[in-house]
Amino acid sequence: NNIRHMITWNFIKINNLNINCHPLAIIYTLFYLIYSYYYSISLLSQLTFTIIIFKSVNESMREPRYAELKYTIYSISKVLSQIIGDFLTIPYHLVFQSSEIPFVYYQNTLSNDKIMSKLQSFIKYTPTFWHKSSLMQFLCIALDETPILWFFQKSMFHIKRECITLEDEGLIALDWWVKPSTLN
Repeated sequence: NNIRHMITWNFIKINNLNINCHPLAIIYTLFYLIYSYYYSISLLSQLTFTIIIFKSVNESMREPRYAELKYTIYSISKVLSQIIGDFLTIPYHLVFQSSEIPFVYYQNTLSNDKIMSKLQSFIKYTPTFWHKSSLMQFLCIALDETPILWFFQKSMFHIKRECITLEDEGLIALDWWVKPSTLN
């Protein structure tokens, strides 16, 4: 358990360079260098992919994760590095299901403390190993709910909305998970 904790959370600070690097980024980079040496990959390609792998895995393992997307080169490169790193570290996350502790801000009252003590999902959050990035989680949900994909996924369940108008002109919407064959 201590080894898992060290690999999951600790970054190594390189002395005068002010670079934090995760041990997993070093391991992935070394594996790539061994692979590239064995298959005689050109020096420029080795250097390029070594930097990409190191930066991506390092960014993917950073806690708290970078979650802001501004339209700057820096922001876009950090998000893309994180997505590439998330893809590369799928085998690692399959073996070591690392959890995150969500940041929850609330007013400190007795009733709120009582509610928070009963919410176990706020204590730790463990995303699936193939969707570590919140951006990828959002994209998968968005793609799953698009009607274009329903055409190709015949056996999936879909949402059928039933609207009921009340006497006071209020509206109740009921969503039912149904098979596509019953949508008509």
